[in-house]
Amino acid sequence: MTRVRMRPAIAALIVAACIAPCTAAADADADPAPTAPDLRGIWYAYEAADQTTSTIELSLDAGRLSGRMLAIAGADGQPRNWRCERCDGDLHQAPVVGARFLRDLKPDQGRWIDGDVVDLRPGLTQGVHAKAELALDEQGRLTLLGYRGLRSLGQSRVWTRDKTERR
Repeated sequence: MTRVRMRPAIAALIVAACIAPCTAAADADADPAPTAPDLRGIWYAYEAADQTTSTIELSLDAGRLSGRMLAIAGADGQPRNWRCERCDGDLHQAPVVGARFLRDLKPDQGRWIDGDVVDLRPGLTQGVHAKAELALDEQGRLTLLGYRGLRSLGQSRVWTRDKTERR
């Protein structure tokens, strides 16, 4: 058997190349959201069709972002307390206030993607599930994109952060 003598610098490069992918994978598990903004907190969404303002709380669970409805108020300031009559699963007939309607978004390249959103608004689309993405713009507004099939045919809503929160 012939022994090959390798220069120490080349040996170090080979070892580094073999170890780097393992180290990167371990780092990704340690901090699951290094490439997406921290969106945790309270957000407001205005729905022009029925002139309501929703208060939404975004939170992280095991590195995934989710959202639940905290309150809904009409233009008169009065609370709206409808139920999700057309929803399935754990949301079926549940009060909309308190419902976790946005689930399992993953961080990716400065936004949150591949989540699930359920339309809680009363009407024909209530209970419809769609793919969800969240992206923060330069002004600090958050855009929720919900789509089924093609992203370009989806609907988007703009949310604003509660200004009383410290971020």
